[in-house]
Amino acid sequence: MTGLKNNNILVVALEDEYQGADLYCGVGEICKQKLNEHIWQNRLGCNRKYKPNKVINYGTCGTFIPGIKGLHRITTFSNGVETKGDGIGLKLLTQHKFVTETIPGYDLVDCEAFFLKQICDANDIEFVCYKYVSDTVGNNSKEIWRQFVNSGEQAFKEYINNTDELYNF
Repeated sequence: MTGLKNNNILVVALEDEYQGADLYCGVGEICKQKLNEHIWQNRLGCNRKYKPNKVINYGTCGTFIPGIKGLHRITTFSNGVETKGDGIGLKLLTQHKFVTETIPGYDLVDCEAFFLKQICDANDIEFVCYKYVSDTVGNNSKEIWRQFVNSGEQAFKEYINNTDELYNF
């Protein structure tokens, strides 16, 4: 695995979002399966005591609130039915697809964080999430998202390089 520090793993949905992650989990509920497999394959493989200290999820997201930009640490997650986390700060809604219309009650939208948090909670693993706002829902397109993917990756790398909190690359 690349870049492991203190037994933390970096999970990103798509290779387009970040180069050098430990696991690319895809979008939608498939990411639960991929993270769970990653944890258990490493436990059952060469290291039976393997359990990451933290799962760090980085990725892009859309915002329902015009004007929100940049990199944000997320601590409140929802799938539209259930909410997890501390209820503080921006509320992230996880969906199975690219969202093009506003969904009331949420600030941001992505395609994997809530599902990853479920697996971490079930395995008693700390979950840390950072999202880079790439577009505003309703004024977005996949083309606009693509324009901001590299900016997000650079912002996340800069943040990580200036903090001891998470992960060394």
